[in-house]
Amino acid sequence: MTILKRSAQLEGMKVSSMSAEIQRRLKTTSEYMKGYMRVMRKVRNGEVSRNREGYMTKSHRRYKKLCEKTEWYLDHDTEA
Repeated sequence: MTILKRSAQLEGMKVSSMSAEIQRRLKTTSEYMKGYMRVMRKVRNGEVSRNREGYMTKSHRRYKKLCEKTEWYLDHDTEA
């Protein structure tokens, strides 16, 4: 997100908005990086696998397939 140079905002306000945006992005990015590095450390130590195996989510996928709202049988063509 940036503020255009031709914007009617004062220069000081543009600078403070931009610095606040940079701080916000750095904070959220660093939080995600901490979590990612924690996962990668566990992968290196052999505690977990990086991605789930297919069998781990098979029952949940089957449940969703059977129980999710379906509308394939409805006629969506409303033109008469």
